[in-house]
Amino acid sequence: MKETKLLETLSNDYSLLLESGELVDVQIQAGEDPDPKNFYKAHSIVLWSRSIYFRSALSEVLENNANIPISIKISQINHKLFGILLKYIYDGIIDLENIEFQDILYLMLGANELKLPNLVDYIQEYLSRNTTILKDHFFFINRICKEKFEKLASLCDIILVQETVAILNSPEILSISQEELLHFYANLPTTCNSFSEIILWEKLIDWAIEQLKKEKTSNLEIENSLLRNSPPNTIDTIITSPFDTSKLTDEDHFILKKLVEPFISFINFKIISKNEFLQKVRPWKNILNDSFYIQLLEYHTFNNIQQQIPQQSINQLPQHSLSPQNSQTNIPSPNPHNSQTNISSPHPHNSQTNISSPHSHNSQTNISSPHPHNSFKEPPEIDYYQEPLSSSQLLSQLAQLSELQQLPQLPVINSSHKSLVPKSFASDSSSPPEIEELDNNSTIIDAVHFKQINKWINRVYGRNRNTYDFNILVRGSVNGFTPEVFHEYCDNKGATISLLKVKDENKVVGGYNPKSWITPEEDKHKYTVTKQSFIFSIDLDNNENSIFSRVELDRFAVLNKGDIGPSFGRFNDLVVCGKNFRHCRCKKAAYETQIREDNKFGIDELEVYSVIKSII
Repeated sequence: MKETKLLETLSNDYSLLLESGELVDVQIQAGEDPDPKNFYKAHSIVLWSRSIYFRSALSEVLENNANIPISIKISQINHKLFGILLKYIYDGIIDLENIEFQDILYLMLGANELKLPNLVDYIQEYLSRNTTILKDHFFFINRICKEKFEKLASLCDIILVQETVAILNSPEILSISQEELLHFYANLPTTCNSFSEIILWEKLIDWAIEQLKKEKTSNLEIENSLLRNSPPNTIDTIITSPFDTSKLTDEDHFILKKLVEPFISFINFKIISKNEFLQKVRPWKNILNDSFYIQLLEYHTFNNIQQQIPQQSINQLPQHSLSPQNSQTNIPSPNPHNSQTNISSPHPHNSQTNISSPHSHNSQTNISSPHPHNSFKEPPEIDYYQEPLSSSQLLSQLAQLSELQQLPQLPVINSSHKSLVPKSFASDSSSPPEIEELDNNSTIIDAVHFKQINKWINRVYGRNRNTYDFNILVRGSVNGFTPEVFHEYCDNKGATISLLKVKDENKVVGGYNPKSWITPEEDKHKYTVTKQSFIFSIDLDNNENSIFSRVELDRFAVLNKGDIGPSFGRFNDLVVCGKNFRHCRCKKAAYETQIREDNKFGIDELEVYSVIKSII
């Protein structure tokens, strides 16, 4: 007891020394406040003995000017919080119970900056005992801790596994950036069974709607600022008009599509139940890639059909109709994982706002509570006890479900090994294009190389379990080696892989564009901004010599221009141009690694494939 009392006395004495301001020889400007009246006064000997940071700063000053007043500026620490840290340096006491949690985290950052390891450990220990704070503010804490504070970072990893649903349900998730949410989805534990995939979809929609609200609010504020001199009733109308989600425009759907697009590969749609798909995914079909949505529809429609057919009826079917080699349509087998879905009954997004879809949407949906859904209507009856369907019959019957009636006609995905690709219009002819079959099997690379490309795509999204379908869009030796041909067949087709066989070499170069190719107007160029693109080279004689190069300067990731082929980087990293694409070049600019030693080369084959995540 006496020792404790003596330590308290020592602490009090140092605290009084700081408060008195006597014999101070250092003034400290903390934060951005330039007023000398607000500078802190301190004693160099105390700062020297208690903080490695100050020891280093004072050494430089004292070596050169021993007798002048010492002034130190610490702009990276808030003025108020620095006062708390300075008091701790003197008396060794800090009361975290009466400090807001955000300030506690900033105090920890400040303590780390001032090289106060004991205080850093103390704050981490305090936060680790308050798991409610960590769950409610997971993203904010994880953002700060993931690089500098190992104890809390490890605890965040544990909480991510144990409290995934609580984190997804926290209001904080609606306010984070797309990059941060994408990192969260990419790093969800694959072994976690505490939530179902539909929750990831619902929260993604909640988040996207919130971002759309913010953008509309921002635009509204700009409009208001431009109408300050308008009649008062006009201004009032604009200011007070609420965000109406029941009247989503085509532009709104386009914005939502761009927001959710990067997340699609992190949601396993095949283990979502049929009811959940119809009630919670189908209403948002306008923000999904058309081809991908058709795949989902096929899977959930025919997978459910196969489950519902009685065994007795199956036994009565003709044997040839049960034989997979006789079927022209690849119907997936029943999904054994549907029973793991944790949501016991379907529910809509509840009703604070209305969406122009079969259900209302509320960004504060409580995932754990079921709600009835009365607006869903079962799709029309289809006679499934018939001969195997052809591709045209399949599309016809799917159209009866009403999903495909508003979509462009597309080839059936995964229904065969051929892709129907129209030839280009002849320059002197306006006749309809002929249809020519392109073999989906590459003439440039084999299955081993496609498997490698699949791994590379997963790498840029932080996943390792997804598989992708590669469907041929254009082949130079068949369709032609011109920019016009490339853009005719490849524009607006979503993610693609481009393959270029180098002339007179047994090597291939190429690139992955996660977005659609476009042709800018008036012969201008336009960059697609993305962090998921990459370029590569493949040595056909030795796959181990392959080079994978991710984008570094994402604002120059993909180069779109009407008079060039598939190109990446700032007119350098991989550019396909010239007559018959004979003048191609590779020179490091916006990507991590140079993919060829020889900067200039020609090609003797070009293939571009659409890339679609497989749901089977």
